[in-house]
Amino acid sequence: MRTLTATRAYTGKLLYGRYAYHARTVKITREERLALRRWVKENCEGSHRFLNTSNTLSVYLSEKSDHQRLVDAHGSVMGHIRSPANDQHEALLKQGNHIEVRDKLYYNRYRYRVGFRGAWREATRRELLDDIRTALHDPGKNKQDYQVSGRDCTLYLGQDTDFTMVRLSMGDRIWQTTVAYTFDELNTTD
Repeated sequence: MRTLTATRAYTGKLLYGRYAYHARTVKITREERLALRRWVKENCEGSHRFLNTSNTLSVYLSEKSDHQRLVDAHGSVMGHIRSPANDQHEALLKQGNHIEVRDKLYYNRYRYRVGFRGAWREATRRELLDDIRTALHDPGKNKQDYQVSGRDCTLYLGQDTDFTMVRLSMGDRIWQTTVAYTFDELNTTD
């Protein structure tokens, strides 16, 4: 019998657009992979998906109870386990958000990170910086509450209203948005 300690991570987005839970085996034989697939099909009620490689098997699950049964029954062959931190985290994921669970917010004050397509090109970067200034300009504020990284034009925002404004005005140029939550906000112990 194997005794392993699987690495654990929090799910950042729904995998394949619908699975919040993921487990990947260590190197196992073909017969063990087939037996594990059969076990999942017989014992898991929610939807599931498999990704087979030559030596490992990844299992994607939609239900927490199925994931827990899988880890309890086959934890000794799992090398990596990914799941939401708690029910609140799972609900945020199912709303379509990309979530990053961290010790602190970005730069200790920004909750939102926005990445733009083609921002590594010099001409695109200059144009993006101008568009960001225009989208976030508020004459009523003395100081604007955002930060832009110089190299790749990643935009960090603290206010929900600024995040919404950028998504509405520059949505076609956005590559990815991420919302940061601290471990304390999600009531985790990591």
